[in-house]
Amino acid sequence: MASTKKHRKKTCLKCGVLLSSKNWATYDQNKGYYICKPCRKCNDKKSHCTDPDYSKKQNSRYRMKRSAVILAYGNACSICGEDEYTKLTINGDINHLYDSIVQKTGHQVTCYNCSKGKPYKSKYAEAYRRKIVKYYGGCCKECDEDKIETLTLNKNKELLCYNCKYSRLSIEKYPPEPEKQAG
Repeated sequence: MASTKKHRKKTCLKCGVLLSSKNWATYDQNKGYYICKPCRKCNDKKSHCTDPDYSKKQNSRYRMKRSAVILAYGNACSICGEDEYTKLTINGDINHLYDSIVQKTGHQVTCYNCSKGKPYKSKYAEAYRRKIVKYYGGCCKECDEDKIETLTLNKNKELLCYNCKYSRLSIEKYPPEPEKQAG
C-alpha cells in the first residue's frame, strides 16, 4: 500500500493557508517546517522582541562559526600566508561550510588583498586607477602596500589596501568582547 503522505497538500500549522513556493520559504521547505512566510515573520518578530540580546547572540554565533571554518580550512591565506584573523575571509557561505565542515570541499581561506586582487577588465580603468593611486600617495596609509590591484579609497579619502580596510571594518562591526574581571 503506497503512502499518501507525500501527495497531501501542505498547509501552514499556524493559520491553515495552503503552502506554495510563493508563500513558503525555501529554508522552511528544506527543514520540513510547515509555516508560511507571514507567520514566520510574526514568529521571528516575537522572538526578537522577547530577547533583547538576540542580535548579540546572532553575532556571537556567526563569529564562532566563522572562526571554526577558517581554522578548519587552514587558518592562513592560501596565497600569501597572511595569518591575522581579522584580515582573513573564505570564499563561500559560512553557515553552509560550517554545516559540512568535515567534507572540506574546494574552498580556500584568503586575505582580503588576495581575494579582491582581481584583474582589470579594461586598460582604461587600470590607467585611471593608477592616476588615482599616484594622486593619493601610491601606497597604503597604514602598511605601505603598493600593489595597485589591492588599493582602494575609504570614506575619508585615505588610500588603504583591502587588508587594512576590512580589518578596520571588522573591528567596528564586531568589537572585541570585554574581558570579565574575576571577583
